[in-house]
Amino acid sequence: MTFAIREPYVRGSSPLHRLDPRLKVIGTVAFIALTAALPAPAWKSLGLLALVAGAVHGAARLPFRLLWARVAPAMPFIALAALSVPFVRAGHTLWAAHWGPITLQVTREGLEALGTILAKGWLSIWMSVLLVASTPLPALQQALDALGMPTLLSSTIGLMLRYLFVLGEEALRLQAAREARSVGPGRNILWRARVLGGMVGSLWVRSLERAERIYAAMTARGYDGRLRALGRFTWSKADTQAALLWGAMLSLAAALRILF
Repeated sequence: MTFAIREPYVRGSSPLHRLDPRLKVIGTVAFIALTAALPAPAWKSLGLLALVAGAVHGAARLPFRLLWARVAPAMPFIALAALSVPFVRAGHTLWAAHWGPITLQVTREGLEALGTILAKGWLSIWMSVLLVASTPLPALQQALDALGMPTLLSSTIGLMLRYLFVLGEEALRLQAAREARSVGPGRNILWRARVLGGMVGSLWVRSLERAERIYAAMTARGYDGRLRALGRFTWSKADTQAALLWGAMLSLAAALRILF
C-alpha cells in the first residue's frame, strides 16, 4: 500500500542534475526574485523567463507531465488570492455593475495585473519544482547550510520534505481502516465529521510518537542538528558557464522591462 506523495527528487544524469547545488539554489532564488519584482504588465520579460524555464526543463530531461502534476494544484490558490485584483485596480473600465451604494467594475489594468500574477506564480513554482526534482534532499540541505541558512531552519525543511510522504502513507492506512469498519448505516454528515476528527487526532498522536522515535534514533547515532556528508561540493567549469549564462538571461529579462 503506497501513497501518492513521494520524494520530489527524480533520479537522472542530465546537465542540470550535475550542476553544483549551490548554483541551483542561488539561480532559483534570483529567478523568483526577478519574477516577483517585475511590474505589470511585463509580458516580454515574462515570456523570456518562460523560455528560460523551458530550456532549463529541457536540460533536466524531465517529463512535462511532472511539471503539470506539481504546479497545477497550486494555481487555484494563487488565482483565489488574486481574484479581487481586477475589481480594485484603477484604470480603463471594461465592465461595471451597480447594486445600490455598491459598485463593481473590472478594469483593463486589473485584468493585466491578474494575468501577471498568475504568470509569476506559475514560473516561480515551475523553477522551484525543477530545483527539488534535480537535487537530492541531502544535497539541497547541504547547499542551504553552505550558503548561510540557519542550521535549524535548513534541518527543519529537510526533515519535513523527507517525512511528508511517510505521514501520507499513515493517513492512507487510517483511511483504509475506516472504510473497512464503515459497513452499514450511519454515513451521514455528522458521522463523517466525527470519524474524520478521530482520524486527524490519531494521525497527530502517531506523528508525534514517530517524531520522538526518529529523534531518539538520530541522537543515539550522534546527530547534533547538522547534516553530515562524506562528499564536498566541487565547482567545475560547467558551473561557471551555467552561472554566466543564467546571469546573462536574467539581466536580459530585466533589461527588456526597462527598455520596453
